[in-house]
Amino acid sequence: EARIAIEDAIADPHRDAAVVPVTEGASSSPRRLLPWVVAGLAVVLALVGFLWQPASGSAVPEPTRRFVIQVDTSGTARQGDGIAVAISSDGRHVVTRGGAGTDDMLYLRAIDEFEQHPIEGTIGGRQPFFSPDGRWIAFLESSGLSKVRVIGGPSIKIGDGFASPDGLDWGADGFIYYGKQGELWRLEEDGGEAELVLARRADDRQRLGSPFLLPDRRTLLCSTVAVPGASGQLFALDLETKELKDLEMPGIDPRYLPTGHLLFAHSERVVVAPFDLESMELTGGPVPVHPRAWVDQNQIQLDISDDGTVVYFPLNRGELQSLVTVDLDGKVEPLLPDDLPFTAINDPRISRNGRRLLISVGGGAIWMVDLDTRTPTLMSESGFYPQWSPDGSEIVYGSVRGTSFDLYRRPVDLSRPEEILLDADHNLRSGDWTVQGDLIVREEIPGKGMDLRTWSDLDDESTLVNLLDGPDDELAPVVSRDGHWLA
Repeated sequence: EARIAIEDAIADPHRDAAVVPVTEGASSSPRRLLPWVVAGLAVVLALVGFLWQPASGSAVPEPTRRFVIQVDTSGTARQGDGIAVAISSDGRHVVTRGGAGTDDMLYLRAIDEFEQHPIEGTIGGRQPFFSPDGRWIAFLESSGLSKVRVIGGPSIKIGDGFASPDGLDWGADGFIYYGKQGELWRLEEDGGEAELVLARRADDRQRLGSPFLLPDRRTLLCSTVAVPGASGQLFALDLETKELKDLEMPGIDPRYLPTGHLLFAHSERVVVAPFDLESMELTGGPVPVHPRAWVDQNQIQLDISDDGTVVYFPLNRGELQSLVTVDLDGKVEPLLPDDLPFTAINDPRISRNGRRLLISVGGGAIWMVDLDTRTPTLMSESGFYPQWSPDGSEIVYGSVRGTSFDLYRRPVDLSRPEEILLDADHNLRSGDWTVQGDLIVREEIPGKGMDLRTWSDLDDESTLVNLLDGPDDELAPVVSRDGHWLA
């Protein structure tokens, strides 16, 4: 049978090959399975046959196929860093963020090839996404938004001010849509000045993000940015009238599927629900799909092609983040109790006396945990990179509330509300605080990259001076305990 099948294939290589499924039982012994050993983070692709139906009622649906692509990572990726995998509209190419060295970059894998290939000019690239025709890949880097052809060539810079967008979508109308500090913006695909689509009212705490342009090219799906302890909400924005319609469904990161469904995340699960493009209404309840797909804070690590091929990063629920201590003999013990409602723990900072801990959690809240009593205290509903003052009496952190990342401060005893410490037109992040009282600040210069500055007197902005401003990006500063060295 094998010889006949091979001869038939040689005689007519273009004939569709029949797929014979492996049956359960003795014939599917381990010796008959491909012994692939997959290391590192994996991307799983699958054909969603339950949604994509054949065009003709008499046609036989294709069988579901699933396989894994190995993605090496340098270890610099964090939860909440945004989408890290995308597939072209024709389902022929997959792009991922990865890297075996110290720098992450983008890798392209053609479905009909064995290997993935690094994309030239994308070192430090993140949050990749395809153009509607699948010919271009757009991505973020420290200097802004760029794009590169799938067939190769130099990358092209098309925009600035994309430090940490809440979702990105390349629409069929020639615009790239994105969320920024709770507002919706768009940029022409060839570059130019960004255009504000929907402003955020000063008295409105509701932040919109995750834009997705519908096929009518005049309606934008979006959702509120969820915060810890709350769920997002789905909306549809009319780009002509600016009317924002509540779809009366909790969820985040919506996308429209050619099957007439919306796909979105609801309660940490990926779901689909039928959607009517005429009335702009959901016509049924959500149904869970892809239980293994990772809902990473306000983004689903998943993308779908027009033919129904799904690519996603899986979440192993047995490998959620936790904080532990490791002594010099290698003994590992948990630092926090299991009953604390924390997910996606980032930026742990222990006070100098070792008795309290600062962390940023989930969608961006900062908590302080007393390590003696295991008692958590909410310090800020919106912040990241918290730092202890030398005497432990206050903290400094970054926050996104205006047009850029600014620095805020708050006393540990909560005797005063949080207040803005430094406001700038470009992005600032707290780096570290020396025992002598110097605050290390990371500054993002549009078109240049990341530099470090030192601030000796927080009441005098003139004492904020350059520390490291070379041609490379300087980031993640850590000061020695005596305050004499910087790593």
